[in-house]
Amino acid sequence: MQASDSYLVVGWGLAAMAVARHFELRGVPFEVMSDRSTNASRVAAGVYNPIVLRRYNLAWDAARSIPEAQNFYSGLSEDLGIQVDVSMPLYRRMASVEEQNGWYTAMDKPGLMPFMHPEIIHYKNPGLDLPYGVGPVKQTGWVRTEELLDTYAAQLTSQGVFKNQTWSDERWDCKTNTYEGQPYRGVVFATGFGITQSRYFGYLPVQGTKGELLTIHAPGLQEAHIVKSGIFLLPLGDDYYRVGATYSWNDPTETPTASARIQLEKELKTLLLMDYEVIEHQAGLRPTVPDRRPLVGTHPTYQNLSVINGMGSRGVVMAPSAAKALVSHLIDNEPLPEEIDIKRYARFLASSGL
Repeated sequence: MQASDSYLVVGWGLAAMAVARHFELRGVPFEVMSDRSTNASRVAAGVYNPIVLRRYNLAWDAARSIPEAQNFYSGLSEDLGIQVDVSMPLYRRMASVEEQNGWYTAMDKPGLMPFMHPEIIHYKNPGLDLPYGVGPVKQTGWVRTEELLDTYAAQLTSQGVFKNQTWSDERWDCKTNTYEGQPYRGVVFATGFGITQSRYFGYLPVQGTKGELLTIHAPGLQEAHIVKSGIFLLPLGDDYYRVGATYSWNDPTETPTASARIQLEKELKTLLLMDYEVIEHQAGLRPTVPDRRPLVGTHPTYQNLSVINGMGSRGVVMAPSAAKALVSHLIDNEPLPEEIDIKRYARFLASSGL
């Protein structure tokens, strides 16, 4: 059977999209296979910021990965003819004098000063309760994940390289590197929480962290900044806003729950001083990892099989750089950064029976 130069990317979330894009930029033939059955990337708010605001820590690799992600999405915007990345200031709501003091103390932490405004500002919006002002965070914004995934998938479909199909491990022949008789140079699995069911990568410690979001309409609010308190309020335009997000480790479904809606609306009412209408309630499963680092690499036995996963709630920032590292590893044999290489979890394979 004649060998193929094409890679097969399985999945269609942010990680799969980023791998496909980097293959495209390198001129490497590829196909995508996905039934688009998972919601995590499609319902993700897409907010990015360099700081973990609950503890005022610099997010892992933020200083490098955010500018890289912004350049990545800028190129996609130009090629797809849509606005992918929306730069938007983020205001961290202060609820007390103690929180104000915490902001100023955090300025002394290594690496945070370039991303924090030196002063708390007394920003006013009649529709928001901001009694102690806000702390502006720099290099923030959001990615229109659903529009990006839909538009890019449509383009790849028109090029004949997007297969609307469900992957089955049983149909892959490791001896001939073929799927249903079709040869591939390699397969990249980017299936989110679904990787836990994989014959090849199910040993990796991926956990499903459920997140739920609301879309609301608040006529007259006219807010143009992302506002972060216990929840975030993300302006979508025309006084529509996304509100989120919850974290649940005990519900591996993508079904919206009444309890999460109650929790989100309770938090929202501490911030919003006006009436609103809930337009939509969505849920997805974030693929998370105990050390909060991406999972990237090739299978220790089946070298033609690779994986990219585990980016949790920071997929919009992590996916472009992690995908670039994987594609460079596959094409140029560049070593992967140790922090993201799946070799760090090799011990799990021996005990998994896979």
